[in-house]
Amino acid sequence: MISEFYPNVSLPDLVPFAAGAALMVASLATIRAVLHRRQIRRWRERGQWVSVAAPPEIDPDGAVQLWRHLAQIERGPWKRWWCGQPHLIFEYRFDGPRLRVRIWVPGGVSVPLVRHAVAAAWPGAAVTNETETELGEWK
Repeated sequence: MISEFYPNVSLPDLVPFAAGAALMVASLATIRAVLHRRQIRRWRERGQWVSVAAPPEIDPDGAVQLWRHLAQIERGPWKRWWCGQPHLIFEYRFDGPRLRVRIWVPGGVSVPLVRHAVAAAWPGAAVTNETETELGEWK
């Protein structure tokens, strides 16, 4: 089949090129995996919790505004492919009639950006950094 298009090339001549291409793909996959693991470790070590106390009255359009502001942490395609995309984690806790919202912000993501996004979306919301930085076990 190859000989139809390239009469001077035989299949055994292509083996070194195929092996080199396979080695290159394996190397790129390994480098990408190492970069992902290193980045995730950094996000976890440097992350912190932000606590949000919602105001008594909330404008439903504030959620759209919040997500528009938080879209700024999205990375470009190449950086996302090589190093991954950081994820915010939202935690909702109900203590009787009271709702407590916490956002875990990974290291490398601007905590002031998240705080300002919440404050812009819901004026009157109390946003504070927590001293607890542990994320806990992912299961």
